[in-house]
Amino acid sequence: MSVIQSLEVVSTLFDVDGGREAGFKRMNSVAADMGFPYCICAPVRNHPQADRQWAFTSYPAKWQEIYVEKQYLPRNPIRRHALTSARAFVWSELERDLPEAERDLFRDCRACGMEDGVVVPVHGPWGQVITIGFATDRVAAITPAAIQKLQVLANCFTSVFNDESYASAIHLTEREQEILLRVAQGYGGFQVAKLLELSPNSIEWHMKNIFNKLCVRNRTAAVVKAVQLGLIQI
Repeated sequence: MSVIQSLEVVSTLFDVDGGREAGFKRMNSVAADMGFPYCICAPVRNHPQADRQWAFTSYPAKWQEIYVEKQYLPRNPIRRHALTSARAFVWSELERDLPEAERDLFRDCRACGMEDGVVVPVHGPWGQVITIGFATDRVAAITPAAIQKLQVLANCFTSVFNDESYASAIHLTEREQEILLRVAQGYGGFQVAKLLELSPNSIEWHMKNIFNKLCVRNRTAAVVKAVQLGLIQI
């Protein structure tokens, strides 16, 4: 499924009133239907100008108690990795690269019924980072298609309910819009270059400019934000 197809599935999800909490519940409901009944939205790094009302969770109460009791917050490897990650990542893949002493958090997750999870880091306009986490009790639920849809879902949620006071200053050139639309349709960099008769280096240069303008770090987030802000039409 391409980014544009995934976006069509969830693009109307938040087109109703109710604010962020209601939006979080709708996101949780969609994720649960995909096999991810537990969700969390939490700021990892904030900024004085950024809106701080982003903390929501449906993680098990027992897990929340353990998290506080064991003081996981300052040593949470998921939060640490999210600061530098531009893409969604899977708990088990992160856990494999950690020393044994840092794996307790994941063992406690499994003890509370959360076998594995997907984390989507969302990087904001002032350098803030919000993590959207989706946990599952079925490892088989984690597939490439599911990860892509969860990433689109998370970016839709944060784009709709983010402070878009900076949005009016964003302008994509006609060429940037054309390239991003092709990316949304599922084309890779070399394919876009061939279609538009440009060099791959030119496509890469334009994509970097798009990322900078939209304050994102990957193509999926760029497409979602551009659509939500009305910068491209699908």
